Amino acid sequence: MMEKLDRDHAPATAQAPAECPNCGSARIASFCADCGQDQESPRKKWRAHIEEIVSTYTELDSATLKTLGLTVAQPGKLSELTLQNRSGDLVSPLKLFLIVIVLYSIFFAFSPIKYGQLYLAMDREWYGADMIAPGEELLWTYDVQVYAPAVQDPVSPGFRKALSEGSINLETIEPGWIAGLVQAPERMARVNDRFATFLIYLPLAVIPALMILNGFLFRRRYWLFDHFFLALETATGMILIVMFTASVTALLYIAGITLDEATPLFLIEMPLILIYLVRSVRRFYRLRGWTAFGNALAVYVLFLTFQQILFYQTIALMGRYA
Repeated sequence: MMEKLDRDHAPATAQAPAECPNCGSARIASFCADCGQDQESPRKKWRAHIEEIVSTYTELDSATLKTLGLTVAQPGKLSELTLQNRSGDLVSPLKLFLIVIVLYSIFFAFSPIKYGQLYLAMDREWYGADMIAPGEELLWTYDVQVYAPAVQDPVSPGFRKALSEGSINLETIEPGWIAGLVQAPERMARVNDRFATFLIYLPLAVIPALMILNGFLFRRRYWLFDHFFLALETATGMILIVMFTASVTALLYIAGITLDEATPLFLIEMPLILIYLVRSVRRFYRLRGWTAFGNALAVYVLFLTFQQILFYQTIALMGRYA
């Protein structure tokens, strides 16, 4: 891995390399004449990366598929090659992320399985009648269903029945904005759709989590941009894992098998994400064994913390604009 340059003594103009870092050819200028590797440092200005977005979706070729396969099979490798200027036949982590995030959005727009959606129900519907203690039959809960079939009405039949019978007093419902929406099913459904659309992007919280934690831990060895590239690659991998988990759940649902919401989350998504994080930080930061696992676990915990903050802030905003 490249050593971090001294910021105070870095030359104003970097000297051109004698040979291509990607293929070793001596026939180089701005680009390598043999493999096409861009010889400009990947640590360029933000504006240069933003300008690349314009051409991102017009260059879907074999390089994109090859990069996608590399990201899945060898987490952290793409960022490593990019920072070493050895990614001539690959697309950058930024381009790959933009491509995948669009496909991800389209996927959940048509998927019969929602990544997350609000649902208001009696506790006996959530947890089963045998889990409800005597005298607690009228308790209810609003929560988020994860990897569940899309619902037309976020309010359960049992809750509506209890409400119509007068068993539940609207004035006791907290947060208060839910009480207003319960009586307007169409409006409640629209709010839930907007909420579900936002929830699919919560996995992107791994980007600040990785950059903040490892940007601090490895601040003497890597530049901020180094962590940014790895964070984008990691977010891409996590998005692919979420799509895979939702696809498996959807196929089972189409086949008539409905899983408990905790099953795909705890048995598929979370283990795969943690394994991906371990492999990613182990390769990129040259960590070993339990050190790599500890770092990946710390990133994952910080990521979950950011997710929870974003989730509850969204709930608060829904209450303001519902």
